[in-house]
Amino acid sequence: MIDKFIAFLEQNGWIVDKNEKRDNVSTNEILKNYSDLPTGFVELIENNRSIASADNTVMILCSRDYATESEYDFKWNEFEEMSLEAAQGDEDWQSEIEEWWRDKLPIIISVRDGYSYYAVDTGNGGKIINGFEPEFEETTVVADNYDVFLRRVMSGEIVL
Repeated sequence: MIDKFIAFLEQNGWIVDKNEKRDNVSTNEILKNYSDLPTGFVELIENNRSIASADNTVMILCSRDYATESEYDFKWNEFEEMSLEAAQGDEDWQSEIEEWWRDKLPIIISVRDGYSYYAVDTGNGGKIINGFEPEFEETTVVADNYDVFLRRVMSGEIVL
């Protein structure tokens, strides 16, 4: 499934930079905090260094993107940090935001038509959710699991 998905992306102009050597996400300080990550997702991020749309406005996060010290200005948890900044000074609201994000792992981030993301909701059976600015924590379930999500992207039902 992952090979088909990568081929689909490349056929549609995405830039895929494959790893020379497979990354091991089990040692990643951020990812090890999320239980039951989808097997296909792990395979995708371990085998690829970066995946971005041709216009570089949508990025599928790969293992190096989940770093405690990122080389990018736009981090994997940027939307959580934006929400926390908006809640600055309100400790209860900040706690609610942190609790909400605790089991949501962003897997795709977009700046194409405003800020948006797709995430794996590990606290809800691995469903894939979609959120937009300004209320990043108000989301919609777009797929029951990662494989269904990939199939919907490849069928055109979900456009990245």
